[in-house]
Formats: sequence, C-alpha cells, structure tokens
Amino acid sequence: MWFRRGLSLAVLVLASLVVGGAVTGPLFLRSAGESVLRDTLVQALPVGRIVTDQFNGTVNEQLLTVVERVSAARLRGFPTLTRLLDLPVASLEVRAIAGSPGITGESARFVYRAGVCAHVHIVQGQCAEKPGLVMVSATAAASQHWTVGAPLLIDGIHVAIAGIYAPLDPTGDYWAGHPYFAAFSSSAGAGDLGETLDAVFAPLATVQAQPADTAAIGTVDRSLDLRRIRLTDVPSLTTELPGYSAGGAQINNTAIGSVSAAAVADVLQQATEIRDKLLSPVVVVMAQLLLLCWLILFLVTANAAEARGPEVALAKLRGVPAGRTVAFGLLDTLLLVALAVPIGLALGYLGVSALANLHLAPGTPVVVTSGAWLAAAGAGAGAAVAALLAGSATLRRPVVEQWRRATRQPKARSWVIDTVVVLAAVAGLFALIRGAVIGSSGPNVLALVAPGLVVLAGALLGSRALPGLCRAAYGPTRRRG
Repeated sequence: MWFRRGLSLAVLVLASLVVGGAVTGPLFLRSAGESVLRDTLVQALPVGRIVTDQFNGTVNEQLLTVVERVSAARLRGFPTLTRLLDLPVASLEVRAIAGSPGITGESARFVYRAGVCAHVHIVQGQCAEKPGLVMVSATAAASQHWTVGAPLLIDGIHVAIAGIYAPLDPTGDYWAGHPYFAAFSSSAGAGDLGETLDAVFAPLATVQAQPADTAAIGTVDRSLDLRRIRLTDVPSLTTELPGYSAGGAQINNTAIGSVSAAAVADVLQQATEIRDKLLSPVVVVMAQLLLLCWLILFLVTANAAEARGPEVALAKLRGVPAGRTVAFGLLDTLLLVALAVPIGLALGYLGVSALANLHLAPGTPVVVTSGAWLAAAGAGAGAAVAALLAGSATLRRPVVEQWRRATRQPKARSWVIDTVVVLAAVAGLFALIRGAVIGSSGPNVLALVAPGLVVLAGALLGSRALPGLCRAAYGPTRRRG
C-alpha cells in the first residue's frame, strides 16, 4: 500500500466520498425535515402551535381551579403532548363595560392572566398586583382620558387604575391568539363580541369580585416547545391531538374541551407534506453523486489492480495457492474501503452540519439515523464490490496475456450516446437556470439531473478529445525526457 501510496490514497479518498455521498442523503433529508417542521411552526399563527383548554361558566364556579385540574388530568393520557408542551398559562376573563364614574363606558375584556406583568411594558404607574387595582392599555387611556390613580367602574364595581401598559409582542405565543387587543384581534379593529377597548388586566381577586352570576371563561394555554420537538414526534402528536380534542370532560353538564388542538394538527400535517416533497429531489441528486463516485472508484481500483498485475502473475508462476493470490491482489483495496466507511460517515456528518448552519432553520439538529448507518454500510459494500469487479479481470488474466505488450485496437465508439447525453445536458441546464427545480406539479427531474448530465457529457467529449491532445503533446514531451 505504501509502495503505491498515490493509488492507495486515491482509493481511500474516493471510497470515503462514496460513503459520504451515500450518508449525506438521509442525513440531509432528516435535517431538512426538522428545519421544515420548525419553520412551519414558527410561521404559523399562535393558535397553530398552542393547545387550549377552556371552560365556560360563571365567576362563582371557581373556573380557574376547575380548568387547571381537569386539563392536567386529561394530559396524563397523552405522553408526547405532556413532554412537548410548555408550562400552562391560566387566565380568567369576563366581558364587561369599563368607564369612568358618571360616564358611559365601553365594551372591554376584564382579564386575569398569569404572569402578565412580564409581558407588558409599563408606560406609567405600576403593574396591578393588589386587589382593587387594574391596568389599562396606553391606547385605551388615551382615547378615554384615563390616568394613573383615577377611579374606574367595571360593570359597576369600583376599581383604581394602578398603571398604563403597552403589550410586548401582542401576537406572540404568551397571548395564545386571544383577542385582548382591539387593534390586533380582527380587521375591523374589535374583538369577536365587538370590544372597542383593549383588555383591562387585574389580579385574580379583582376579577372574581364581579357579581357571582357574571359569565366568565376559564382558560389554560400550553404552547409547543419548539426547541424540543423533533420529526420523530410528529406521528405521535398527529395521533394524540385528535384524541385530545375529542376527549372533552363534562362538569356540571357543561363541556370542557380543547379549542385549538385541531389547528396544531393541521400545521403538523402541512409540515409533513412539505417534507415529503423533499424526498424525490434529494434521492435524484444523491443518486447522481453516488453513481459518479462509484464510476471513478471503479476506474481507480481497476488501475490499482492493473498495477499489481505483474506481481499477481509472478505469484501464479511460483505456485502460490489461489486464496493467497486473491488476498494479495485485493486485500489492500478492501482494507482501504473498510477504513473509508467511518471516514465517509464523518465527512457526510460534517458536510450536512455545515449546510444546516448555512441554509436551514437556526438550531436544526443533524441526527445520525439508522438510515444513515445503512447507507454507509451499503456504500461500503458497493465500494467493495467495485473493487472486486475491477480486480477480477487482473486475477483471472492468464500469465502470458498479462505479459503481452501488444493490445488489440479498440472499436470506434458511436456518436449516438454522446449526442443524446449532450442534448439532455443542455436541456437540463436550461431548466436549472430557469429555476424550475420544484414546481406545483412536483420536482423537475430534468433540472435535478442536470449536474450529472453535464459531468457525463464533459467526460464523453473529453474522452474523444484526449487521444488528439496526447498526439499533439507527444512530440514536445519526448524531446524533454
């Protein structure tokens, strides 16, 4: 191996590229699927990545306690959802009329929401954290001429304004798509029941101080943790979400159920459809790479076997057993192929990691799946078969034939194949330049195979030009040693 280190290195490099090319397909397909899943969830509306449990009742029914208890109990039957959902955010809201004493009020939502102080910017005053205090939005304060410390009537109940807020990221996951803010809740600028003011936030005790028969909604929102969700979780989630939506409980003859799990299932289905469209382009592109690498590997291993031809012939003359002769002719190449498997796997992993960092969603994991291991093993086996096929001619060649210097003139090659390949390469390049790789009807196979066709066309034309180039260079080179 060291004596022919140039050929040995070429065999090792090409076999590593064969394995690396084979594992790049499944590695990239998995990473691209993870990226598509994250992108789809991030770009969806909050309702598309949030599971909500809701209970309608009255203020005196302790709705918040009930919905939190029932929601936690229901989740125990859905392990994947339980693992992937963030901590719950509970809220209690009533529809109310809010206004200054002696002035006709406006329709607004009167809301307690856990952790609200961390998700608003206090423009004036402070966050309402004590009973009897509320917090109004800067938009509502400006339109109603409310100030910090001023009294307010909420459905006839006296409260005081502790602070004026501006929401941080009003369309973010924390708000779970609830129409708390009139400017963001609909195109008409009002909530589904015609609220004209942003939500008035208050501590739980203040909201529960409403008359006992006041209609109220208790809600628990849980959002998917996009840092933990993986492509392998999608089948389980797709199975669990419909069951979670359909498994509503009955409390006091009133239904409690999930109101947005179906939207999450739709978003996951959309991500799955996009990922499935990646399969055929990746397979076509990687098949070209593998075929080209295998072809070059076959030629290099054939050259390596040819270089050992005289020694193989000497081994036959000296009566070396057939098994040892075969081992002498092939073992070094097979050892190089075996060494190329882990090297190629590492190259594929590093290459896909670089692609993921450059072109996929931030934080996309690169997972070595069972498919990648099988691809590495299959590529290694294919490289070994290429080595066996390339070396078999040398091993089977008679000694006299091995030492014969004269060879027969090869037959002239037809131009038909060359013409077809060149025309197909030009058409593929035209489709690729136009950008028609993946359209509404699916991937453009001609554009996807354009790189391989160009390489093949270049090889065919180069092989025809090479004899003429060699003849032209023979005169000058023979005079210079």
